[in-house]
Amino acid sequence: MKESLGMNSVVLSLTTIPSRLNKMENNTLQEVLSCLENLSHKNYEVHLNIPFTYKKTNEEYQIPHWLKETKKIKIFRTEDYGPATKLVPTVKRVEDSNTTIIVLDDDLLYENDFIEYHLDKRKLYPTAALGFAGL
Repeated sequence: MKESLGMNSVVLSLTTIPSRLNKMENNTLQEVLSCLENLSHKNYEVHLNIPFTYKKTNEEYQIPHWLKETKKIKIFRTEDYGPATKLVPTVKRVEDSNTTIIVLDDDLLYENDFIEYHLDKRKLYPTAALGFAGL
């Protein structure tokens, strides 16, 4: 089912691998998701695309308890498209052509205002796919 989020909304889209999802100590994914919960831009959602099975190893994904308790993160179960899993399911799901989809990595931290920065650059290059990195 396609999802409509409203005018000028942003979807932050990412995926992960089982070893990062289930890491018990120094979990970088947990840090990344935590930094995405209270960004300065207000009209955004975080879509975490989690396959049922990791195609590379046939390992099943287990959703940890801590992830179910996050406020801003929406979990979407999907098939595994490899690295494209961070984008393909979100493109298939989001219906509103005015929604900006920003693809993220699960092991990089992002500045509090990176959405605004991205949207400002989109005004300069409205037909381009933009890339930038976190910290």
